[in-house]
Amino acid sequence: MAKGPFKDIATHRAYPYIEMMRISCLQRGIDQAQWIYAPDRNMTRAEVVKTVAKIVGSYFDDFTIQSEDQAYPTPTQFADVAQDYWFAWYADYAAKK
Repeated sequence: MAKGPFKDIATHRAYPYIEMMRISCLQRGIDQAQWIYAPDRNMTRAEVVKTVAKIVGSYFDDFTIQSEDQAYPTPTQFADVAQDYWFAWYADYAAKK
């Protein structure tokens, strides 16, 4: 499975869940350049929104975000989320749901 588990999670309590996420990402063609996960690092609001959007999208089966590299096509609903921010797609999807 590509490069194997993340280097910093082998003994972490969340290993099984992180490993499931890693395998899911591999199946979608997402590679992790540094190959670390940092399970005890704080999450940003943007990362939380991205995670929640993906969970909600899997529930509704309508998650269509393919690339964070493209600017969002319209102004977002939030004054502090510009169209070219990587998380604009997720913020707008989460707000609409």
